[in-house]
Formats: sequence, structure tokens, C-alpha cells
Amino acid sequence: MVEPGRVDATAGGRATDALWYADADAAASDAIAARNRAWGACLAEAFPGLAPAPRDAAETLDEVVDDRLSAEAMIRRYHRYAVLEGPWNDGILRVALYDGVARLDLPVRCLPRRHQPALAATLEPVVRKVAEVTGFTPWLATGPETPGGAVAWVLDRHGKWLARTARSARRETMFARFGLASATVMGLAAAAIAGFFLAESVRTGTPMATADRTRPATFVTEALLPPTDILGLLLRFALSGRVIGAEGPVRLEVFRDAYLRAGPGARYTVLPTRDPAVPWLLLTTLERQGPAIPLGPVGLAPLPLMAAVISPALWLLMVGLPLWRAGPVRRWRARAGVTRTLLWVAGVGGLLLGAQALRAGYGG
Repeated sequence: MVEPGRVDATAGGRATDALWYADADAAASDAIAARNRAWGACLAEAFPGLAPAPRDAAETLDEVVDDRLSAEAMIRRYHRYAVLEGPWNDGILRVALYDGVARLDLPVRCLPRRHQPALAATLEPVVRKVAEVTGFTPWLATGPETPGGAVAWVLDRHGKWLARTARSARRETMFARFGLASATVMGLAAAAIAGFFLAESVRTGTPMATADRTRPATFVTEALLPPTDILGLLLRFALSGRVIGAEGPVRLEVFRDAYLRAGPGARYTVLPTRDPAVPWLLLTTLERQGPAIPLGPVGLAPLPLMAAVISPALWLLMVGLPLWRAGPVRRWRARAGVTRTLLWVAGVGGLLLGAQALRAGYGG
């Protein structure tokens, strides 16, 4: 909205010449500052919750700084520039008052075509009230307009875009509605993954921590056991045979490369352990995985332990902290982001499982 008589209508309908016009006149600047404060009080009475907005230094400086002005003129401009904000339609209504221009910003969300007439009926009184308080005229790219004509022009020009954003907004709202449930699902999944890797760390770390390097023995391969897997992803390889000098058959877990090279009669150096579940440990396993972390009667293998820590850490980074740091205005976006993250993780996991299933099918 612009002050009548102060618009350069030849400049493409822009009100730039009327934005600031009291920079050179200190008395006029003080008068406009008082006028803007009075207008702000009237608008605050008309719109409940509307109040002077906290001035963000960077934003305010962008509005008032002009290299052609003296510091004194810019300070006067800063003091007469007024911004008011308040709640409106699940968003923030913003009115900025300059010298000859009043800029009105209104949030529009979830606006399918069938709701646009109702929005026009809501918008027009706001535009009309600002025009009545300031005495300014709504100004469009086509020139001056009535409040009703200005609202109709805006909706006609942006109606299709608003309808598209309505679909996106509905999707975001649905995502936000399931945000806490998605966070819970991912938290439970992270806990389950951490528990699995912690158990794996104990299972593989205990024989490593209790292995006796002073009593090496020789394992003689008799047969290759069929590989086992966990959900078709984590393959485990083992050999069946005997340890020279020991009684009974022995099941020896090995890495894939040792499994592929093995055959009847193949010999490997092994170490005795104090773990009843794994009484013998391949020496190269201890050398490749490094020393385990002793923890009383058990041990923790470093690599699975790291995986057990990474899982909840990723949940905290991708889910917990964004929800915690989001303020009231951005919280719905944070919740929607959590649901999108869950869908992305589920999609990637589905692709991996599908690829593994295809691989297993072709392998069969």
C-alpha cells in the first residue's frame, strides 16, 4: 500500500520513490515516526495480538541502510521504520510501515481452489483495515486498486500455485501428525540394532578376551559347514574338524577368505579360550580384529561395539536433536521431517533387502 500522490506510476508500478522521502528533513522524520507509532497502536487495537516486533539487527539494517545517506539520516530512518507482528490464520501477520509505504505480509497455507473464495473474504477486511488506518492505497503491478480488487488479483495470479502448495501442505501436515510415532518407531529400531550389535560384541569379544596365546594348537579341517546368515545379510562361515591333542569335534568360525581356501586336511593355528560356547579361536581372527575390551568374565569386540554406539547416536542426531531444538513455530516441520526420515530409511532398507533377495534367488 502506498501514500496517494507519492508514487511514481511510470516506474513499473513500483512504490520505490515513496518508500523513504523524509531522509533530508529531521522534523518530517520525527513526524513520520510519531505517525507510524500511532498507526501501530490503531492496528494493534484492530488485530488482537498485533504488537511491535523484536528488531532483528540484520533484517532491520537491510531495510534502512543506504550508502548515500549520512549516519544521522540512517539513524532517523531506523527510528521511524515500524514493524508489527501478530498471529493470523495459524501464521504470523506482519505490517511494515515506511515513509510512504505500508507493506502487509500474510501467511497462506493449505489453500485448495475450493477454499480460495473463503480466504478472499478473510483477506479483504485485513487489507481494508490497514488502508483505512494509514490512508494508503493498495498498489499492484497494474496500478492502484481497491482492497477487494487487490485481493482478487493476488488470488487470481497465484491461485494455481497456492493449490499446488495446498497438496504439499496437506502432506506435510500428515507427516507432522505421525512425527512422534515415527520418532518412536525409529527409536525402537535404533535400540534393537544397538542391542543386536552389543550382543554380537559380547559373543565375538568374549573368546578374544579370554584366548590364551601361550598355548597355540593346530586345527585340522574335515568339512566346510554351510554358511548361515542373519536376515539374509550377515553371513557367518565355519569349518568342522578336530584340534590335534584335544578330544571331540570342533566347530571353528572363520572369515570368508579362509573359508574359500579351506578344504579337507587344511590346517590353521587356533588358541584355547575360556568361553564354553567358543572353546577355540582362530589366531588370524584375533590378529585381524585386534584385542577385545575385557569386562569381567566377558569381553567386548571393538567393531560391533562401535556399531552399537553409532545406532542410537544417529537417532539422536537425526531425530532427537531436531525435535528438541525446534521452537513452537517450527516444531510441526521438525515432526514432518522425522516422518520423511523414517520413510527414507524404510525405502533404503527395502531396496537393500530386495537386492539381497534377488541375489539369493540368482545364487540359488
